[in-house]
Amino acid sequence: MARYMAEQSDSTFLADVLKIALGVFIGSLLAAFVYTKYMAWEMNRALGQVNTALTKETQRMWSETNQSIQRTERATQQRTAAEQIEKDRISEQVRQRQIAQQREAELDARRQVAWERYYQPSAGCKADSSTMACANAFMAAKKRFLEQYQD
Repeated sequence: MARYMAEQSDSTFLADVLKIALGVFIGSLLAAFVYTKYMAWEMNRALGQVNTALTKETQRMWSETNQSIQRTERATQQRTAAEQIEKDRISEQVRQRQIAQQREAELDARRQVAWERYYQPSAGCKADSSTMACANAFMAAKKRFLEQYQD
């Protein structure tokens, strides 16, 4: 090695050192560039995975929200339908009750007309209906009328 060094001049030695230093520097720059590109690629890949995961999660949340809205709407529609059915049932009951009351009133009116045609008090009871005999005659006639009367 000493012979090698002795044969070389200082200028070529410095040129060789400079070449080596330049090679190391360029190699370091290339390594830094490759490392930077690799890190950028890793970052893009990670961001892509995060973006995909966020997209899936967002879609899942929208799906759940839509399902919840649909369930709420169905429940509201069912409740509204049940309320309408109940209102209709109550309305029908009221209508049936009114019809029954009207029939009863008509029956009572016909019965009263028939009673007035049936019962003719005596002349003494027409003058004073507060006597016991008139009251008994009225009650007996009413009983016979109700036993015979059919509508």
